[in-house]
Amino acid sequence: MSAKPLILIVDAVISLPPEVLTNKRVIVLPRRFRVGKESLTFDQQRPLAHQRWSAHTHGSAQPAPVSYPAFLHYVNRLLDAQYAILTLHLPETFDANAHQATIARRFVNSEDIAVAQIPALSLGATYIAERLAWFCKQPDVSLGQAVAFFNWLVAHLETILIDAGHDLPFITSSASTINQWQARLRSKLRLSLFDKHLLTFTAIGYTSLPDLEMTALQPWLRLDRPQEVLLKGNFDDPVFAKLKQTLPALNLTTNGTLAPGLETWYMPQRFLELCLVPDKMEIQRVAKRLLRG
Repeated sequence: MSAKPLILIVDAVISLPPEVLTNKRVIVLPRRFRVGKESLTFDQQRPLAHQRWSAHTHGSAQPAPVSYPAFLHYVNRLLDAQYAILTLHLPETFDANAHQATIARRFVNSEDIAVAQIPALSLGATYIAERLAWFCKQPDVSLGQAVAFFNWLVAHLETILIDAGHDLPFITSSASTINQWQARLRSKLRLSLFDKHLLTFTAIGYTSLPDLEMTALQPWLRLDRPQEVLLKGNFDDPVFAKLKQTLPALNLTTNGTLAPGLETWYMPQRFLELCLVPDKMEIQRVAKRLLRG
């Protein structure tokens, strides 16, 4: 007996590339945003990634969660049509919609729906959604197989955030020394690792641009398997260029952009997100194994 056709519902706060938006197995859950004085709704036709923000709007964007009755009505229509459903959301530590979806799931009398919080943010969330959308296109894929693939992707994803963290304490009241510390702090780059259990970033150290070599990140990198590095952010060009210059020395391929959209509303104003993910050959090998059952 074939598995029920699977639908992947992706929260609109997750940025999706065009090939995912046109995937017939993917439905974007609409979300309303308040950006300054504007109220904007994002969905499959108007993806969030196409909306740019500037310095004066960053930090003012806030998404409104979908109420759990509305979410329940949304998924029940698909369940009544004999679909299985996997829904993807940002962590509830950053967006309340994951909590609303979890509440709604408790009221659904069906084993054909699973709610997943992605333990990552903008770039990591896009990567998970993109890989899952590809997996869900495979013939006769089941909900259980999709959940297993999601868990494997999550286990093999590491996210490091680089931002201009200026929260080191002053240790003297000397005016000249304070000025020296302020100059040093302005040149400091904070490194944070996304904790997949706490669902938030935790600081792991500080560095400066001249010292921003991969050796500063190596303790948190797993280099015992083929990997790719994804980069995204709006940090200064020299920081971005420095990382891209050092990655090939560790046989890591990379791609990236310095032009994120409104989907990074929860990020620092200046940041660089670095995700380590399995290479495509490893992903295809695992997917084939899962699909064979």
